[in-house]
Amino acid sequence: DHAAAVLATVVFVTLGLAREVVGSVEFTWVAVSAQLGLGRTAGDPSLLPDIFWCLHWLMGDVMWAGRALGVLSGVSIVVFCTRLFGPWAGLWAMAQISILTGVLLADPTLPALALLMATLSFGRRGQSTLAGVCAAMAVGCGSWTWPPVLYAIWIARHRWRVLLVLTVGIVLLFFQGVQVVPE
Repeated sequence: DHAAAVLATVVFVTLGLAREVVGSVEFTWVAVSAQLGLGRTAGDPSLLPDIFWCLHWLMGDVMWAGRALGVLSGVSIVVFCTRLFGPWAGLWAMAQISILTGVLLADPTLPALALLMATLSFGRRGQSTLAGVCAAMAVGCGSWTWPPVLYAIWIARHRWRVLLVLTVGIVLLFFQGVQVVPE
């Protein structure tokens, strides 16, 4: 796990710093929504603008926050793939064009995928509370993750606990104005 994390961090940080400008239209939309502040009166109805706003407040620049979120998401995907399936799966995940491009362009779908992989990993290891929280955040980052999240709950060790935590998280996110139902 540690070797995969170090290797992925080196590769993704190098890749994340390779361009001066983040060139994704989706990232620009989420970044503009994040600069509006917390809440969903205007902008993206997902959880991503709030995450970007927190990183923007921490780092000072929204472009660096997007790069950091892309790198952290890529490293998380590689680490959780390594934990689930072994070191070769982590290397395979790191070599995927979609993940490399997602880190390069700060793709806003990458955090949802990283949280989905965390749900799978925590659910298989019996950590139901963490699996439920990660599942709720994955759905909050992108409501398109419902089918894989339901599969992750199905293969979890304590699926009823994960489902309970997910339900509480989804209800809280729904009342905060996050879009948790796919269009």
